[in-house]
Amino acid sequence: KTTKFLIQKKPFHRLVKSIAHDIKADCKFQQEAVNALQDDAESYLISYFQRSQKNAIHAGRKTVHLEDTQVST
Repeated sequence: KTTKFLIQKKPFHRLVKSIAHDIKADCKFQQEAVNALQDDAESYLISYFQRSQKNAIHAGRKTVHLEDTQVST
């Protein structure tokens, strides 16, 4: 319900730079590109955990177990 990022910007930027450096040593990113990556990453994680929670509720539990995350929906 908020427009703020859930993951802090600097650690996420360092992660992106680290992964990109493993592929190509001299990569640079525009701030808008990093923000777009972070937005998509957070959207994916949120939907992933929502699906996992729904699977746990369907199984009659309140706690998410590993098998809830592995079920494809």
